[in-house]
Amino acid sequence: MVYDMFKKLSMVALWSVVGLNCLGLQEVRGQWATDPSNNLRLTPAAESHIYPQVVTDNQGGAYIAYAKYGHDLYMQRVNRFGYIEWDTSISEAPRTQRPEVIIPDKTGGAIVLWRDYSDHEGSITFDYSSNALYAQRIDSAGHTIWAGNGVPVRAYMEPPYTPTLWEAMAPDGQGGAFIAWYDWRSDSDYVYLQHIDQTGNVLLQDDGLPTIPGPDPRIALVDDKNEGVYLIAHSRVSRYSAEGTAVWEAPVMADSAGLSNRAVSDGAQGLIYAGLRLSAESYIGLQRLNLSGEKLWSDVRIPIKHDVHTPSFHLISDGHRGAYVSWETEANYQFLDSTQHIDSTGTVLWSEPIEYFAHAPDCTGGFFGLKPSRELGVDSVDNFYTQCVDPTGMLKWSQPGILTIARENWLRGFGRRQFVPTGDGGTLLFWDEREPVSNLFGIYGQQINHKGELGHVITRINQQKTSIPTGTVLYESYPNPFNSQTQIQYHLASTQLVHLAIYNIRGELISVLVNQQQGPGDYRYQWSGSHNNGREVSTGIYLCRLVTKTQAIATKIVLLR
Repeated sequence: MVYDMFKKLSMVALWSVVGLNCLGLQEVRGQWATDPSNNLRLTPAAESHIYPQVVTDNQGGAYIAYAKYGHDLYMQRVNRFGYIEWDTSISEAPRTQRPEVIIPDKTGGAIVLWRDYSDHEGSITFDYSSNALYAQRIDSAGHTIWAGNGVPVRAYMEPPYTPTLWEAMAPDGQGGAFIAWYDWRSDSDYVYLQHIDQTGNVLLQDDGLPTIPGPDPRIALVDDKNEGVYLIAHSRVSRYSAEGTAVWEAPVMADSAGLSNRAVSDGAQGLIYAGLRLSAESYIGLQRLNLSGEKLWSDVRIPIKHDVHTPSFHLISDGHRGAYVSWETEANYQFLDSTQHIDSTGTVLWSEPIEYFAHAPDCTGGFFGLKPSRELGVDSVDNFYTQCVDPTGMLKWSQPGILTIARENWLRGFGRRQFVPTGDGGTLLFWDEREPVSNLFGIYGQQINHKGELGHVITRINQQKTSIPTGTVLYESYPNPFNSQTQIQYHLASTQLVHLAIYNIRGELISVLVNQQQGPGDYRYQWSGSHNNGREVSTGIYLCRLVTKTQAIATKIVLLR
């Protein structure tokens, strides 16, 4: 059986090489830097650009929303080879705008949420100055889909009412988004919820639906993959429909003080949440819920030592119904990163946490982490090293990791350093920093491949002239073979009733991805190697079949566990 699989995989690889040669393709280097002291700058050097918010484009690249220092909001798309495909203005305003959250729209584009301080008089202190909330949807070609300068999510409120704090956003699976935030109005405070559909229509009441009373700056939203959303706040988990109706009779109480809430999808319509309790015996409490609100785990408690820095408390999926939880502690002015791995059954897998922070998952069930050289004890300058950790807690790359950012004097920016996995075992890293000479801020990026090499990526350019498809086209999925998820893309030349599904090699239906009428254009969907009920499939060759009224097209997808 192993030999048969090897033969089939070899045939796929052979076909790919022959196909590339026949099409007259040429290999050229991408433009990511190979020198960590000269990382790729993605914004012009003549102006300041700050607050990058980054999300994958599901093709190995990323969408980056950022603020031109002072007021305007922009977004760009950088592809997997380091080339900027477009850079476009999202919103222009007379005063500061700050991007807060960006998510994929599940059709190939992205949705960005930002704070607008245009109506605020006086100096701006971001977490205390009154603001308005706006959202915009951008397609894969850089076109804004929703009207004007964005959809108003919550209007500006005059002081002394507090501004929005800790916004959260999740896709609705149809091209729209759920948005949640906390603010204080008319002597009462609530967590508010809003739903914007794919065309930019606001579906719930103006300025948001009040859901849970009381202040809570730590809010989480997770797509329930059933046209609704999970809302986590105040140590409670609630589920809401697309119309804003509470689905469960009562919220599910979490095993934590709710000081900080984090949640991720479990990949099977449920979620995994984590909450932090600070007491004489501090711990992180975790739980997994299904679509009905039933607890799937016994209470999981991970004890924490020293003083926890709650902004550095983090949770990511391991791609196999489990999660990595990370936190930062301090003792005697020394900071320590810690991560623990919990599997799909709620079992804590490692006897002791490992001293890396899980910033983003990789495609093999592990994660990427970043450490400054001072914490590693390597040197006293401002260098940063990237490490990849496998699901067993073993470091994939030799210590201290891959030197990714090398600076004699690191002048940090306003945003976070953010990883975006490329889907083939590598990752992209983005950040902003201040130039020591000009004092202007810029946004930078770096690619690291699955071997731990900087900038080693090959782009293939077709020497023949390409044209826009005139009919229905089903493209090769990417990545292929894949481990955790692959993206399927197709093009429609006209409005069609579309059925897109995955089958095994015996012709048995595995998963239906699309079954609806769609207009002309490009569409992208992800398959994570599972049945419709969330159960994982095994290693093998699968067929992706696209059926319209006039055509039936199929491509092969190889899953390697």
